[in-house]
Amino acid sequence: MRVRKRLRHGLSLGGAYTYSKSIDNASSIGGGASVVAQNDQDLAAERGLSSFDQRHRLTTDYYYDLPLGKDRKWLHDGSWPAKVFGGFALSGNVSAASGFPFTPRIFGNIADINRGITGAHRPDVVPGQSIQGSDSTILHWFNTAAFTNPAGAFGDAGRNIIIGPHTVNVDMALNKTIQVKETQSLELRFSATNVFNHARFTAIDTTLGSPTFGQIISAGSMRKAQIVARYRF
Repeated sequence: MRVRKRLRHGLSLGGAYTYSKSIDNASSIGGGASVVAQNDQDLAAERGLSSFDQRHRLTTDYYYDLPLGKDRKWLHDGSWPAKVFGGFALSGNVSAASGFPFTPRIFGNIADINRGITGAHRPDVVPGQSIQGSDSTILHWFNTAAFTNPAGAFGDAGRNIIIGPHTVNVDMALNKTIQVKETQSLELRFSATNVFNHARFTAIDTTLGSPTFGQIISAGSMRKAQIVARYRF
């Protein structure tokens, strides 16, 4: 679903919301990564959420010509305050999205290496245990007690059954245009990504037996800012 308010009185707004669900049995075939089934005699057990599945995604954008300066509502008289405070425009976007799914795994088992499935072996799910915790934290994102070493050769845990952390991002830019001559202008732009420096967690440790099992182990880039000057002629 997409909505758009066209530019009027210096303001334009837009937004898009996507609800989706993707299911497969090998998300990265042909994508440059190796995909190995836990049990090549039971490919149905590989059916699960795609690695790129993201249930909800909301993005919004905005652009606002501040009403100060030439041809605008206030300070349009050509005075020095008009030259200093006029010609500014504020723009940016805000996005929020559900987390990506992750697969519980067991690494380092000699029998797995002999079978050629190292990295694809999965644990068993403990009956009656909920996987997603209601009070997820950085040090305990999901219920680690929900998984145990498999009773047989292969675990019964499915692919991508652990939902990772959601993301929120805010980018913003402030522009000022200075008219030098009729056909020449100087544009100054200050922009920042992740302007509020909000932590965006990107990965969790889903390896049973790991010292950091169940913890957030990586984050995306933090705030970055830059200043750009452009002369148009």
